[in-house]
Amino acid sequence: VNNASVVVHVRWTAGTALLSGDIETEAQAELLRRGFPPADILKVPHHGSAGHDPGFFAATGARAALISVGADNDYGHPAPSTLARLNRLGVRVYRTDLSGALAVVARAGGLAVIPRGRSGRPGDRPAP
Repeated sequence: VNNASVVVHVRWTAGTALLSGDIETEAQAELLRRGFPPADILKVPHHGSAGHDPGFFAATGARAALISVGADNDYGHPAPSTLARLNRLGVRVYRTDLSGALAVVARAGGLAVIPRGRSGRPGDRPAP
């Protein structure tokens, strides 16, 4: 069922984002096979679950990743392996369980991620 999620590539003058719904390994592999445009920002699929194709995150080319996840969820999302892969790729990760709501805004000729919930926490600053 998760692989039937809608995936949207959004383009603004300031940059691009890939909104990947809840797609899992199989749908990610299919997107890799078919090809898709790179994105500055990735909405990480399925709350950052461990079910991801190893090449999918790298293929997006994203500099920032958004993970929509509830605090203290029973599923263990986001998975440590997902966070580690994004970290190895040098992707800046923003999580709703740590920073509250996230806004993507045009700023200084690019896109920035602004945490809108819990202000003043370490690491809550715009994406590069």
